[in-house]
Parts: sequence; C-alpha cells; structure tokens
Amino acid sequence: MRLSATKAAFVAAFFISLPALALDRAAVDKLVNGEGDERIQAIAALLAEGDPKAADLLRSAAGGEVELDGKKVEVMVNNRLRKEIAGALSAFRLLSADRAERLEAAKQLATGAGEAVLPLVKKALAAERDAEIKATLEVIAASMELKTGSPEARIAAIRRLADSPSPNTRTLLMQVTADENEDIRREAQKSLRAVDSRLAWGEWLGVAFTSVSLGSILLLAALGLAITYGLMGVINMAHGELIMIGAYTTYAV
Repeated sequence: MRLSATKAAFVAAFFISLPALALDRAAVDKLVNGEGDERIQAIAALLAEGDPKAADLLRSAAGGEVELDGKKVEVMVNNRLRKEIAGALSAFRLLSADRAERLEAAKQLATGAGEAVLPLVKKALAAERDAEIKATLEVIAASMELKTGSPEARIAAIRRLADSPSPNTRTLLMQVTADENEDIRREAQKSLRAVDSRLAWGEWLGVAFTSVSLGSILLLAALGLAITYGLMGVINMAHGELIMIGAYTTYAV
C-alpha cells in the first residue's frame, strides 16, 4: 500500500528527529532554548548519558543550528557555550577505541576542562586500562572535584592525588593547603608531603646524573693535560681535540 504525501512527510520527519529523541529530551530542549546555566547543565546531562548521538548534536549546536522534530532550529552560541561544547566533544573522544585519540583527548582536557565533562571523565576513567591515560584522567577528575565537589569528595580527590605520578599533582595540592576547611587543609598537607618525598628521589637521581656527566668532562680535560704534558714535557692547553674526538665517538656509538 502506498503512503499518502502527508504520511510520508510525517514518517520522514519522525526518522530525521529520531537521534535527538533518543537523547534526554529535556536536556536537548534546554540546550536549544535555555539560558546560560541551563545550557551548561544540559551539556552535563548529555555527557552523563555517554551516547555518541549527543556528540553529533553538540557539533550541530556549535555550528549554530540543530535539527529538532524535523525542523532546523537556530542556537545562539556564545564563547562560554562554545568552550563547554569543545570540552564535551573532547570528552566524548575518551570513549574511542583508538589509544592515540584517547590520549590526545585527555591531554586537551588537562589544559582546562569545564565542570560539565566530569561525569564522562569518570566513566572513561573506570573503563581505561592504559596507565598513561589513566593517570592523566585521574588528575583531571581530581582537579574538578577539588573545585566543585563536596568536602568528602574533595578529601577523596586529595588522597588520590597523593599516589598520582603526574607532575601537575603538586601544583593542585598547593592550591588547597590554605583551604578554609581544616580537614581538607590537613589532608592536602599530608598528601603534599608524600608527593614531595617521591619527587625528592627523582631530584637526587638528577643531581647524581649531572655530577657524573660533569665529572666525565673534567676527566677528559685532565687526561688531555696529562697526555700532552707526558709527551712534550710542557703544559699544553691545546687538548680540546681529545674532548672533540670523545664527543664524536659517543655520538657515533
């Protein structure tokens, strides 16, 4: 049986709007028609779903137009909303099967991510198995919870940071050592001591390596003086050739 033109148009509109309807409709409406904070909350709700269709919707919203109920709807995009959408799209890439793409997304979020991406970051963190990406996500999640979480969530984040290998951990902990909450302040100081103790080993290893490197240069200079004095019977400072030969030999090897 052939469909009438009206029915065909209805069916087409239904299937066109199906991706948006599959998402949280209230969040979609807020994203399109809401005010500033409501639209940020809508992005957070879409991120919490973790549905790839939300990424497509956000890309359309960033372009200033989305398709809703079969109609093109204009979306007013300001700098704040554009930044939140960019962070959200990076967060969606954390669910990619490609490790390189997940790592790049994590690094982008580490430079500055909005509060809305926290639910998806936690979801990605729970599923991540790569040590490097996992460490980066832990710092991202902890830094967000330190700013907006409850006192209990902030203390838990501080304790996680104490075991993080990221070099940014110390900076985050320093920011909360003067917090008004005594429990948070005490926990931050405790975690900071643990991080400093771990970093001290790396500093000592760096000093030892630098000392050996400098000592080897002085040894080459001393050998040059000893050889030229032994052969000629006079101190000859033109022994830079030995250092140069040693450098070229090391480079070649």
